[in-house]
Amino acid sequence: MTNYELNMKYYFAPLEGITSYTYRNVHHELFPGLDAYFAPFIQPKQTHVLETREKKDIDPVNNSGITLVPQIMANTADNFLWAAQELAARGYDTVNLNLGCPRATIVTRHKGSGMLADLDTLERFLDDIYNGVANNGPKISLKTRIGKDDANCAQKLISLYNKYPLPELIIHPRTQKDMYTGTPRWDVLEDCLRISKHAICLNGNIFSPADHQELTARFPTEKYPNIKAMMLGRGLIADPVLHREITQNRPVTQSELKRYHDTLFKAWDALNYGTSTLLHRTSELWFYLGCMFKDADKYVHKIRKAKNIPTYQAAVEQLFEHCEPGGYFSAP
Repeated sequence: MTNYELNMKYYFAPLEGITSYTYRNVHHELFPGLDAYFAPFIQPKQTHVLETREKKDIDPVNNSGITLVPQIMANTADNFLWAAQELAARGYDTVNLNLGCPRATIVTRHKGSGMLADLDTLERFLDDIYNGVANNGPKISLKTRIGKDDANCAQKLISLYNKYPLPELIIHPRTQKDMYTGTPRWDVLEDCLRISKHAICLNGNIFSPADHQELTARFPTEKYPNIKAMMLGRGLIADPVLHREITQNRPVTQSELKRYHDTLFKAWDALNYGTSTLLHRTSELWFYLGCMFKDADKYVHKIRKAKNIPTYQAAVEQLFEHCEPGGYFSAP
């Protein structure tokens, strides 16, 4: 067992539309072992009122037994600090600032990775929020990309972050323009690691144990002792025991994948979404989960195109009857 398995922390990245508290509870019950789950981001509004969905998702009652880190996306210090205090009042001692979301609808409002385009404005924002919580607020960790349109500002970003008391810096080594395609810019990450003063969490394209091994070989803790955690996202939705495979070399079984699906379907169905919304949610799940099975394309197609529950369930049963695990999620 290597240093990574012994000492590394493993987090579940948020994915809006899937990893709400219902999903987190199912995953934690069936496959415990992760050090923390990150909640999909809250977007505080000028009215300073949380949406009902946001309240439910971060309610400690709905996350019992789970180490949850709420995430905030805001472009004004006032809105961020209000949301941070709301979360602190619910017992959260750490919140995460999202400077990583690359979605166009987010970026055009100068949120998420859209804030990386103007470092002067970003610095004023960070000054305000870290000064605003200095004595009576939660700790603020930060998730970032390495730039908006290119990676030339990556080292300037890290130097800026070095000014603040971050408990942790999560780095996704892509720009906003990269979205989620292509290979992460690991060479740029090397430069960032050399100058960062913070504990680092690595994020990006860890879809299999082989990906993890490649990353740990490139970034050994002996050379980069500030690497303290890894964030798993899309790969963990596809393979719900990816963290176990990495740390214990115990691959997922057919029966575990069946129980994962069936328990999650039952939990989502109990929320009374209605057929259309429920099948949309399961279709998103199967975009990832389908990658785990050999020769499953025709069955996954039937599952994701189903228009009613009986058709959906029949297609799922066919897949589990005819297909075995043998793959991992791969980025488009």
